[in-house]
Amino acid sequence: MENSKKRKIEKYIVFFYIYAFLGWIVDVSICFVSDGTLTNRGFLYETICPMYGYAALVLIVLSKSKTMKGTNGFIKKIILATLWCSVLEYLTATILWHLFHLKWWDYSNEPYNLQGRICLAASLFWGVLSVLFMKVLHPFVERQLRRVSKRINPTVKSLLIWFAVACTTVDTILSIVIKYI
Repeated sequence: MENSKKRKIEKYIVFFYIYAFLGWIVDVSICFVSDGTLTNRGFLYETICPMYGYAALVLIVLSKSKTMKGTNGFIKKIILATLWCSVLEYLTATILWHLFHLKWWDYSNEPYNLQGRICLAASLFWGVLSVLFMKVLHPFVERQLRRVSKRINPTVKSLLIWFAVACTTVDTILSIVIKYI
């Protein structure tokens, strides 16, 4: 694989882990505030929620695309981000239900919900958060990652990144086999 392509892939893998971890913190915090209990809400044993990592990667790509760059209005960006988050949340809930017959969240009691998998209030919340992510959080994280990355030996960096991917792959297999089969 060409070196620049490899570096780009590794950069996106690191972004995935950062945002999957931050998403896990958000998810656990929301549940702690609403339920009063500290619970690992993730699908995996690791302290990451892959859905947040994937959502962030798509938002990163969207923010660099002509669709978002040409979108000057804050409201338009919120609408596009809200649509993306709603689609991801609905698909994730549907897949998890069909594979494991479990609900990680249920919006059935919320107004304007669709099969309890998404609702207007949550979708708008994620949409606004996504715009803040693209405008504030990701540019900051990207700058910090560039700074830190310069200090790490490229071979060591690659080994650490691919080791994390291997661990997550094993975790995914174990999570499915042990927890749900």
